[in-house]
Amino acid sequence: MLENSNLVLKIKELEEEKNSNCSAPQYTMIVNTLEKVATDLLATICEFMPEYTKHNIDHSLNVLNIIEKILPNVNALNITELVLLVYAAVLHDIGMVANREEVNLIKESEEYKSLLAEYQFDVKDEEVITEFIRRNHVKRGLDFIDKVKASPDIYGLYFEIDSIDFSYYLKKIIYSHGIDNKELYNER
Repeated sequence: MLENSNLVLKIKELEEEKNSNCSAPQYTMIVNTLEKVATDLLATICEFMPEYTKHNIDHSLNVLNIIEKILPNVNALNITELVLLVYAAVLHDIGMVANREEVNLIKESEEYKSLLAEYQFDVKDEEVITEFIRRNHVKRGLDFIDKVKASPDIYGLYFEIDSIDFSYYLKKIIYSHGIDNKELYNER
C-alpha cells in the first residue's frame, strides 16, 4: 500500500541515487515497519471510537494522497522532508489508539472526571471515553512518539535519517493538525 505512494517511491529513488549499492533504508523502514505498526495499531481505534470515521491505515493513505495532490512539486523536496510527510500522514491519529489498561487509567484521572461532569447522567461511559480520547488524541500522539523514541525496539521504529533525529519535527506536524488555523500563523 505505502509502496505505491508517489512520496514513498520518491524516497526510494533519492535513496538509491544517494547510495550506489541501491540501499534504501528509509523506504524499507516505511514499507516494512511503519506500515505494519500503523496498520496494527490504527485498526484498534474503532474499539473505543466506533461512531467515528475509520481512522485506520486507509485513512492515513487518504491523507497521504491528499498531500500528494496539493504539493506543487514533489521533486523539490529532499529525503528528510518526504520522510516527515509520510510519517506525519501515517501517524497523525496514532493518539486515538488506546487499550483497556489505558482506558482504565483514563477513567481514574481528574481530567476524565471533569469531562464526565460536563455530561448529563444518561450518557454512556463509552461516549465519554470516546470524547476524552478525541480531545486528547494529539497530545497522546506526541506521547506515542516520545515513547517510541525512548524505546525504539518496542515497535522497531526509529525517527532518524542519517543519524539525525527528526522526532521533534514529526511532533510539530502532528501537533499542528489539532490546533486552530489561526495558531498556525502565530510566529512565536
